[in-house]
Amino acid sequence: MKTRWILFIELLVIVVCCSVLIWFAGRPVHLLRVPTSPDIRPAYAQSLTGVKGQTMSVPKGGLVRIDLEVRPVLVNGEQIQMIFEIFDYPGSDTLIASGSFVIHDSSDNLPIALILKNPILNAGDPIYLRMAIVTTDSADRFYYRYSRTDTYAKGQFFDLDAIEVQGQDLYFRLYAPAENYAPLVWAEALLDKVAAYPIDHPIWINELSGLLLLCIVSTVVIGGAMLLMICYQYGTGRKKWTSRTAASLVSATMFVAIVATNEIFTSDVVVNLV
Repeated sequence: MKTRWILFIELLVIVVCCSVLIWFAGRPVHLLRVPTSPDIRPAYAQSLTGVKGQTMSVPKGGLVRIDLEVRPVLVNGEQIQMIFEIFDYPGSDTLIASGSFVIHDSSDNLPIALILKNPILNAGDPIYLRMAIVTTDSADRFYYRYSRTDTYAKGQFFDLDAIEVQGQDLYFRLYAPAENYAPLVWAEALLDKVAAYPIDHPIWINELSGLLLLCIVSTVVIGGAMLLMICYQYGTGRKKWTSRTAASLVSATMFVAIVATNEIFTSDVVVNLV
């Protein structure tokens, strides 16, 4: 009976770990191409007109994701609707993609990830991200995080489809689609992420410390699993590892490694643009 329970636990570990690995392997990876400049001292611009925008240039490798940050303040209203549209230039009638979502609560800082269902692949093409809000009460306020200085040379911050103040930019990041899928492309994503920043930027320390933590965690997991197996063999009289036990150990180790290195979305809201 004891042997059957051991067999069941081993098989369960293998099935669960392999299922999670397959799920991670099927997730697309986004490569950071245009990071937020380390020189930015971000501020918040209130959307008095209800419409803001930013001109951009499709980065190398194409465009699949745009990250930005907002601050909704609901005073008396029940919700604020955000509408995102991508055109080729301000005032154009050529709609490339669009999407929307509804905010029900106030937030000091709300990160948003805009995911394009059909990535824009022609690097260098101009695009215009148009953002409109619809409030249910005139007392509600809405702010966009932006830079007062011209930190993005390939675009401008717009108000009502026109440049209100020259030399300002939305606070955003652009991502390109990867040619492969996780976990094979995680290393490429990590290198692209750190290479997008200068060597003295804190992200280098953060990523290197993350790799060090991964090594420590993997070592602890492998060492702990080996110790448990030695104790298990000693207690049961089994003289060698079975193939199921070995597979359980390998699967568990790979599971920890991929979870530790996987770049899960840090955005509170994910909006799909179609």
